[in-house]
Amino acid sequence: MKKIVTIFLTLVAFTTSTRAQSLKKIDNLLNQKDYSKAITELLKIESKSQEVLEKLGDAYYNTKDMPEAKKWYGILVKKYEKNVSIDYLYKYNQTLRSTGDYTTADIYFQKATGKKVNTNEYFKNLKNNSITSSKIEKITTNSTTSDFAPSFYGDSLVFASSRGNGKIYKWNNQPYLDLYVGAIEQNGDIQSAKAFSKSLNSDIHESNATFSKDGKTVYFTRNNNDNGKRIKDENKITQLKVYKATLTNGIWGNITELPFNGDNYSIAHPSLSADGKQLYFASDMPGTLGSTDIYVVSINADGTYGKPSNLGTIINTNKAEQFPFISDDNTLYFASEGLLGLGGLDIFKSKSTNGTFETPQNLGDVINSSADDFSFIINGTKTLGYFASNREGSLVDNIYRFSNTITKSFISGTIVDSSTNNPVSGASINLTDSSFDVSKEITVGNDGKYSFQIKPGVTYTIVVNKEQYKENSSTFLAPEAGLKKEIALVKDVPKKPVFDPIYFDFDQSKITNSYKTSLDASVATIKANPDMNVRIEAYTDAIGTSQYNLKLSKERALAVKKYLTSKGIPAEKIEYVAHGNSMAVINCGNTDECKKASAKERKCVIELFTN
Repeated sequence: MKKIVTIFLTLVAFTTSTRAQSLKKIDNLLNQKDYSKAITELLKIESKSQEVLEKLGDAYYNTKDMPEAKKWYGILVKKYEKNVSIDYLYKYNQTLRSTGDYTTADIYFQKATGKKVNTNEYFKNLKNNSITSSKIEKITTNSTTSDFAPSFYGDSLVFASSRGNGKIYKWNNQPYLDLYVGAIEQNGDIQSAKAFSKSLNSDIHESNATFSKDGKTVYFTRNNNDNGKRIKDENKITQLKVYKATLTNGIWGNITELPFNGDNYSIAHPSLSADGKQLYFASDMPGTLGSTDIYVVSINADGTYGKPSNLGTIINTNKAEQFPFISDDNTLYFASEGLLGLGGLDIFKSKSTNGTFETPQNLGDVINSSADDFSFIINGTKTLGYFASNREGSLVDNIYRFSNTITKSFISGTIVDSSTNNPVSGASINLTDSSFDVSKEITVGNDGKYSFQIKPGVTYTIVVNKEQYKENSSTFLAPEAGLKKEIALVKDVPKKPVFDPIYFDFDQSKITNSYKTSLDASVATIKANPDMNVRIEAYTDAIGTSQYNLKLSKERALAVKKYLTSKGIPAEKIEYVAHGNSMAVINCGNTDECKKASAKERKCVIELFTN
């Protein structure tokens, strides 16, 4: 009996030792991203512990075989849910999304993040608010291997592909990536492609190219290497770096790596801004919020670089954010695994205003799917774009093209009398954007109707004036679906100016000393009428553009307001109207005689009125 027990214990020890050796071998394979061999070894293990299930799910997850990943994560969660980490609950949520089971996915999304969501309702609202229709089609030149990372290069499309005959990459059992190029047909299709550049393509990975507007500079992703030999970090992983090359006599050369690359982290997926002054990229460098984040770095006039800056929590999450693309209108498109989506990577957009990005918006279920959707680009007119996806049950990535039907957006409505609700004819309406780049003015007819074309996402101010009515002004952010806006004008109580106007020097908003005495007298009168309010109306001459004069008259009105408040007049009792040159009567050129003749138009009028 003792002998039998000894043999049994020896067998248990041998089995445990064998399993430990097997797991060590599997860990080495996973660290080297040789997922195919790791899966083979993991499937040989009959008794699937929590550790084995986690590794098996991860191996399939990293090779984008979501049905198999869902299967093994599902067994893991069912068998060990009380011990499963938040990270695995989130991954299970992602695999559920990849098969369209959003109801169950929402449950595990909440368990992993603490946030309650309703994915079906979320995407229903996105669709209801969308006015852009897109036709999605595969490009003809897709291969049987991975094709992704499109970029515009003149009238051609450059992209990454594994279609070559080089050595095999263990991660996915496909050849190493190279850059290819194909002509963009009239319908946006790419019929055929060829290797982009012998000097850029090598025996290791090249992908994600981005070009300067003149086509003479390229930034692209390549494996960390020394004269073509891959350099591995302490975990035997070859990281990614971004390189720069320039075109001379038709040949790409002067290949240099960027100075903020590192041997122990990756920098990849570069995207160059339209003016060539900023480079966006993805990285897992120290300081990321999790996995990979989107960064931006300034490119100086002398060709040097600033310090890379993380775009922060507005864009990045504790999951993967990758494949940034900055469009001509400064909209950032990127792929995210951490923001609410349909599964895998979803594509989002975020508009940049004065250097600040807005809350990202999912592009919806036309562009996005339950698979990985990423490397999105769009042309300057927003009529043609491309992205990559492994949708339709494919285990490889394909490039898709889309064409947008751009629906024009308008603000329209009727000007009415607030008392009678009847249309007000002859009212003048001025529409100005926040940067004063656009200024449009019309006078309504007998029906009081007006209409302006607007750009979604732009802030506008609309000002309505009509004799015997108070001015009506409002500011709004233009929605994509346009805006219907009835504007009511209130009859103005007859008022009589009680102050002489003050005048400004040419192109100035500073109050001269000669008028401060007059303003002090006005202050005394205003204080003597505490039940009345103050209106400042500022004007300019006709020299210069309407946009500039509108801004100048505003500055003059604010200067007077500041003076009155400094003398004790409460700011809440003061309103102002900036007329610009809308009431100028002398319209002449930029001559000294003209400046003298139009001096009386450069005025501010102060009035007292009752509400």
